[in-house]
Amino acid sequence: MAVKEIEPMKRVFLAFMLISVFILSGCRTPITLDILRPAEFDIQNASSITVMPFLTAEMLENYLMEKDLETVLVNRINNFPSVSATAKTDEKKVTEILTEELINTFTKTAYFRVIDNNPLRNDSDAADLYIIGGLSYFNSAIKAQNHKETLKNGSVRNTKYYWKTMDFEIIYQLYDTKREQVIGSQKIKYEFATEKATSPYELQPVEDVVKSPFAVLASGIIKKCQPYYEKKDIELLFHKDTRMKAASTFAENKNYKRAYKEYTDLYNKTNYFEAAYNAALLLEAQSDLSGAYQEMYELFKKTQDKRALRALKDMKNEMEQEEKLYYQSTVQTVNTEME
Repeated sequence: MAVKEIEPMKRVFLAFMLISVFILSGCRTPITLDILRPAEFDIQNASSITVMPFLTAEMLENYLMEKDLETVLVNRINNFPSVSATAKTDEKKVTEILTEELINTFTKTAYFRVIDNNPLRNDSDAADLYIIGGLSYFNSAIKAQNHKETLKNGSVRNTKYYWKTMDFEIIYQLYDTKREQVIGSQKIKYEFATEKATSPYELQPVEDVVKSPFAVLASGIIKKCQPYYEKKDIELLFHKDTRMKAASTFAENKNYKRAYKEYTDLYNKTNYFEAAYNAALLLEAQSDLSGAYQEMYELFKKTQDKRALRALKDMKNEMEQEEKLYYQSTVQTVNTEME
């Protein structure tokens, strides 16, 4: 008898847990914002850029800026490994593809005026910024492996497969000609392997292997040198009051102004923490960071809720980023108008 009573209770408990999970899974309303971020490097008033040809490992150590202005690659690489003639060919191809990818990417974004890296140019054509770099080391080798396969007729077929491996490190620096100093640098290591082939003369071309990764690398370098867009997710808090759900619907439909009004009116009537919190976030969604910070600060003072404190820290960081972006954008506008 007791067993029969327990089973229904288990079913009720499981149903309750499933309902709870369902409710909690939808307790927050996500909003995605497209935010313009400042360049990571301190580009200041730069408006033009030159991408110098990337150097092989042997060329890198002794590389100097034009007219011996300064040794730009300050952390010069010593004792780089010797490479075979084939490896040198691959190495040269890698540096050419990387240089070309960077020039094309900067040209497409059109934030900077891209100046040709022709060494015979006039001094008046010198760019504000230079990207200068090369390979600190480069290794390339063709490898082979025998593959034994038993056919349906019982005979054995031996096939020899070949593939090429490459590993290298790219180092680059962003040099400011006006301040005569390096304002940013990075090192990136890569390891690649071509597809296997039955002949060492039919291996996958180097450009097919590195083209896509270098496009990703160029996009990453662009973010360090100029403002870029980034997606940011913020989450509105849930409250069981149906009026809160109505307000969140406006937010989901990107009617942030109406949603803000609904949340604010509801907070004035009910004093819900969630309503005030969401209202502040919706000011941020409308690019009113100072207003959002002020409202969240007042909410934190009143409630001492850690969620409001975390939001304040995030908003403070956003305000610092916005100030940096404003400076960069203002300088860029002035430079463009003066050209």
